[in-house]
Amino acid sequence: MSTVGPNSIRYRLRQTFKNELCLQLSDSNDYYGVFGRFDKVELADYKGRGLVKLDDVFEYQVAYPCEEASLSINIKNLCNNLANHYNGRAKKIATLPSIVDINYLRKYITDLRKVPVGVNKNNLQIEYFNFQGKGISLITGQDISIMNNFLDGLIDILNRISSSLFILDAEDITREGFKDNFDIYINNLYKEVVINKFTNNHLCIIIGLDSLLGKISSDTKNKLIELFNLDRELNNLSFVFVDAYQKLKKIEYEAWYKANVNNNSGIWIGNGIVNQYTILLNKMTKELREEIPDNFGYVIINGKTSYAKLVESSVEIEVLDE
Repeated sequence: MSTVGPNSIRYRLRQTFKNELCLQLSDSNDYYGVFGRFDKVELADYKGRGLVKLDDVFEYQVAYPCEEASLSINIKNLCNNLANHYNGRAKKIATLPSIVDINYLRKYITDLRKVPVGVNKNNLQIEYFNFQGKGISLITGQDISIMNNFLDGLIDILNRISSSLFILDAEDITREGFKDNFDIYINNLYKEVVINKFTNNHLCIIIGLDSLLGKISSDTKNKLIELFNLDRELNNLSFVFVDAYQKLKKIEYEAWYKANVNNNSGIWIGNGIVNQYTILLNKMTKELREEIPDNFGYVIINGKTSYAKLVESSVEIEVLDE
């Protein structure tokens, strides 16, 4: 290990190195920081002169491998030759990406049972969520208006997986999906799944569940609830509810909600996860109370939380003033 100064490495880490060599330092007192107290040695002012501690501190001279004028090019050629003859490569040091989008997660996309939704902030591993598990999945947070970027990024990924992605956006916050005429689309879905019994895998995302239920007829609502009740029975039908947790709280005591929603797993976006019981957590930790940005959140699997930087849209939509 090399360093530019004696204080660049922590003291405890330095104790693991038995041999220390030192080239010329700008301040002669810094030599004591490397070797401890010793009889002062005045280094001759030559390039490559330094000190090494054996049974005592000695002065040494680094040998030049070539003429000084061609030193840089020779070192570069040596490194290239070593690289060409050595097949092994050190793994890249993992870092949290500046943007987590479909371009970053593309190679991790497989199927609905293992959808990449972000990067774990602590261990830098990919976070996945199963959108085809038993029970209706939840995506929630304090404010639905901050979820649009995550939802657009998630939809980018889901479009690569499912040819039967069905999005009802009652809040009009995403680029895709049906924004009105919900009765027509729900009745079409009901006909396709219940009457025609199609076998395609259907994933239906309802954005603004509370708003949607207020915009459809009672007959359509009954058909939609019948579809909700089929979520656990059919392997080719899955629902995702997206709404602010306070909106979900208004309907969580409905019989169909309690019977079908998986409330110990889900995705929470932004702050405030400790203030809710919409998704049940195994434990409340101090870290969960900390303020986090809107593009971060928690992936909850069976009550266990993982703090993650969440996927976002790969396209910036410019909004022009009319």
